[in-house]
Amino acid sequence: MQCFRYYTKDLAKGVKENKTLMNFDGLLYIMCIPVFIISLILIIINIILYLLSQMTFGLMILNVLKYLVLAYILLVLTALATLIVEKRSIKKMIKGIITFPIFMASWSLINFVCLFRRNTKWDKIDHVRNIDIKEIN
Repeated sequence: MQCFRYYTKDLAKGVKENKTLMNFDGLLYIMCIPVFIISLILIIINIILYLLSQMTFGLMILNVLKYLVLAYILLVLTALATLIVEKRSIKKMIKGIITFPIFMASWSLINFVCLFRRNTKWDKIDHVRNIDIKEIN
């Protein structure tokens, strides 16, 4: 949530001015938070409309499924686009592509919980290894 508050504007500016994939990638991750919140609001509105007898149960379920399927497809397309830009094998990553929306849903849910439960206690991580960037690949 701190990243969303402090870095969204700079990342958007970096995407526009510098046109770097790094800024675009960071912006995509941060934008998952408002997209999740908007989706949640739409689902809640549909449930309220159903409870107020303004919509049938079947239509409510259909709308909720549309939101979820659209979100799933958009996340799969994001994963595919990332692999294409990075010139990586789609075939080798198919399990990751299929499960990426599940990861992002859990990540978004954790971020949503962070809206209401603040825990800003940080633990120091000692970095005891020196690794050259060439050793990572």
